[in-house]
Amino acid sequence: MKAKAQAAERVSQASEYGYGKALAEAPDELERYLDELAEECGNFLRLLAKLRQLPIDAERAELEAQLYASLSHIEAHSRELRAWWDRWDEALPD
Repeated sequence: MKAKAQAAERVSQASEYGYGKALAEAPDELERYLDELAEECGNFLRLLAKLRQLPIDAERAELEAQLYASLSHIEAHSRELRAWWDRWDEALPD
C-alpha cells in the first residue's frame, strides 16, 4: 500500500516539475539526480508550510527535526548533483 502512495506522489510531483528533460543533452542519470533534488525541495517546502501554520508554543519538535533532516538531504543531493554534473560537463567535447 505504501508503494502505491509513493508512486502516486511521484506522478503528482512529475506534473508539478514537468515531464520533459531539464537539459536537452543530459543523460537520464542526471535527470534522476535533478528529480531527487526537486522531490526533496518539495518535501522541505511542505514541512516549512506546516511549521508556519503552527503556533510557536505548539509541539513542533518532530516537524523541526524533519525540516532539518530534509535540509541535510537537500545539501547531500546538491553536492552529489554538482559533482556528477561537473564530471559530465568535463567529458563533453568542446
